[in-house]
Amino acid sequence: MIPTILEFILALSDSPDIISHLTVEEFKRVFAIAFKLIQTSRDLEKRAESESIIHPMRYDKLDAEKLPSTQTFKITTSIAHFFLSLSYKVISSWLLRMKMVHRRQLAPFITKNLILSCESNKNLNHDTLAYLELVSNFTFSEIDLRIETVPTDNPHRGDPSYTCSRWVYGDGIVTVET
Repeated sequence: MIPTILEFILALSDSPDIISHLTVEEFKRVFAIAFKLIQTSRDLEKRAESESIIHPMRYDKLDAEKLPSTQTFKITTSIAHFFLSLSYKVISSWLLRMKMVHRRQLAPFITKNLILSCESNKNLNHDTLAYLELVSNFTFSEIDLRIETVPTDNPHRGDPSYTCSRWVYGDGIVTVET
């Protein structure tokens, strides 16, 4: 059931005609589902470490082929972690597609629930810290969401005595040509 819900919610985030008319309360419901999926994925990951979980799949109403491979699948720690990663992706996908006004209204709710979804509130894990930073950077700063491209034209291409290197420094890219 988790993969189906995740796929549906992620697909909805790519539908601007649908999400452009949502209210703050409706956005809150989507994020609440994502936080519940994060908790469920963490629980699945813990259970998968200690035992093999066989998840029954129901295809009775879909007239699907009923071979043993379609009846159940084994949830491993890798699959549980994949579900966890997709659950976090729901947060970033929806947050970045919201209007800035809605982001600012929902930031306290998202931040609180990110911290609560962590196993230990004292030691936040890397996922939680990364998404807390994402929320703060794209809610309370004036960072533009456009992507800047680095020019790829190189007039010295093929010249063995020419070298070009680029590095990220602060908020920019430093290019050194010799």
